Amino acid sequence: MHAPLPAALRKFVDDELARAPSLIDRVLFLALNQLRQPRERLLSPTEAKLHSELAHGLSQHRERCAAAFVEALGDLVTEDLARRYVDVGSHGSASEPSRLTLMDETDLAADVELARTIEQIQDVAEWEQRELQTFTSTLAGLDHVEPTSNPLRAEIMAKAFWYAADALPMARGFQVLFMHVGGESLAQALKMAYAASATRLESMGIEPSKYRTGVPPTPNASADRQAYALESRAPARPPAGPPADLAPPGMGVAPPALRQGADDLHAARAMVDRQVTEMVNRMFSAIEAERGLHPELRELIRRLKDSTLRMALKDPDMLDEAEHPAWHLLDRLAYQSSCRPNLHDPRLTAYISFASGLVDGVLSSGEQTAEHFKRCVDRLDAFAQRQFREQLDEASTEIARLETQERSALGGDGEAGDTLDVPTMDTVPADLVDLVAGSGDAEPASQWVDEQHPGRWYRVFVNGRWTLVQLLWHSERRAQWLFAGEAVEQRLALTRRAFVQMRTDGLIQPFSERRLMRRAADEVLQSMGGPGR
Repeated sequence: MHAPLPAALRKFVDDELARAPSLIDRVLFLALNQLRQPRERLLSPTEAKLHSELAHGLSQHRERCAAAFVEALGDLVTEDLARRYVDVGSHGSASEPSRLTLMDETDLAADVELARTIEQIQDVAEWEQRELQTFTSTLAGLDHVEPTSNPLRAEIMAKAFWYAADALPMARGFQVLFMHVGGESLAQALKMAYAASATRLESMGIEPSKYRTGVPPTPNASADRQAYALESRAPARPPAGPPADLAPPGMGVAPPALRQGADDLHAARAMVDRQVTEMVNRMFSAIEAERGLHPELRELIRRLKDSTLRMALKDPDMLDEAEHPAWHLLDRLAYQSSCRPNLHDPRLTAYISFASGLVDGVLSSGEQTAEHFKRCVDRLDAFAQRQFREQLDEASTEIARLETQERSALGGDGEAGDTLDVPTMDTVPADLVDLVAGSGDAEPASQWVDEQHPGRWYRVFVNGRWTLVQLLWHSERRAQWLFAGEAVEQRLALTRRAFVQMRTDGLIQPFSERRLMRRAADEVLQSMGGPGR
C-alpha cells in the first residue's frame, strides 16, 4: 500500500519546480551560444548549415520550448510521485503510450539521443546527484539512500528536455540535433542545480541518509566464518542402528568410548542443524529486503520458509544445489514480480491468485518434498504459458495488420518492414539523417535478432524510459516484430531494421530470471566473511 507524500518532500518538489523556468532559460542560453560558435574546422559545410538553421529556429521559439519544458517537468514529477504516494493525483501527459506503438528509425534516433542525454547528466553531475539523493531520501522518511527518492533525477529531467525539443516547430531531425547539442548544457546546468539544492537542504538542518548495502554482518563474525567452513562439508550421517548408549535393556552398558562417540555425533548433528537454520533464516531475510517484490508475493515466499527449512534440515546439501526445485519456485515468484512492475496489473493479480492456491496445496500436503515443489513450478510455468497465449489472441488484430503490411511491402519489390525508412520521409532532410544515425556494428546485432523467439522478456528504452516488454510474435520473414508492454493493452511493433538498430545502440537488452536464492546466499556468505558463489 502506498504511503502519503511526506510534507517535507512536497515542499522540496514545489520549490524546485518553481526554479525550473530559470533552469531551462540557462540551458537554452548555453545551447544557443554553442550553436552560434564558429566551428569551421570541426563541422562540415552541411553540418554548419544545419546548426545555423537550428539556432535560428530555436531563437524564434525559445519561449515555446521553455514553457514545454516547465509543463512537462511538472507532469512527469507528478506521475513519478503518484506511483509511490497515495495523495498525489496524476492528470496524465503527452508521455502516455498509445495502445499500439509503431516505431520507425526517426523515433529510434530520438530515443538514442534521450538515452545519451541521461548518460551525460549522470556522468557530469554524478557526485552532485548522489549527494542530493541522501537528502531527498531523508525527506521521504527513509533510513537509507534510495535513488528514486529524488523526483528530479536524470531520466526525468532529460525526458522533460525532450518535450522542450519536441515543441520546436521544425523537422524531427532538427529536434534530435537540439537534444544532441543541448544535452551537455543541460548536464552542466543540473550539476550546479543539484549542488545548490543540497546546500539549501543542509542549511535547513536536514540530515542526509546513509548508504546501506548488503546484509549487515553479525556481531560474532569469526564464529560465523567458522560455521560457514563447517557447513561447506556436512558430517556423515549416523549408522542406521541405535547408538550404543541407547541399547535396549538387557544388552549391557556400552563402553565409555562408544558413549562419547554417540555424544559427539549428536553434538555434530545439532551444530549442522544450527548452521542450516541460521543460513536459511538469513537467506529469507535477504529475500524480504529485496526491492520490487510485490507485497503478496513477498508474503507467499515468507510462508514457504518453514517448509524449506525442514527440507534443508533433512538434506543440508540442498543449500549447495542451485537447481533445487525449492529455489526454482522462489525464483519464479520473484521473476513474475519483476516482469509485472504495476501492482494492479490484472495479469499479475491472476498469477498471484493461482500461485497462492498452489502454495496452499504444498503446505497442506504434510511432509514436503522436492517433488512437491517441482510440481508447483511446472504448474506455474503452464499458467504463465496460458497467459502468454491469451495475450497473443488479444493481439490478433495488430498481428493481422502487420502481416498485411509485410505482404504489401513484398508486393512492391521492397524489403518488408522498411516502408518507414528515414530517408524516404519528406519531413527529415537526408543530410540530417546522416548526422544522427547510429554508428554501431549491425552484423552481430542482426545475428542476435535472428536468435530471438516469442515468450522472451526484454528491457527496452522507448518513449523516454526503460520499460519491460515481452516478445509476442514475429512475421514469417522476421521483418515485423510485436511486443507486449507493461500495460495490459500496450503493445510495441518494430520493423526488423529498427530492432537491429536498437540492439546496436544498446536500447534493448534481454531480461533474465532473477536467481533470487543464489543472490541471497551470496549476500549472506559475504556478510559472514565467506566467498560468494
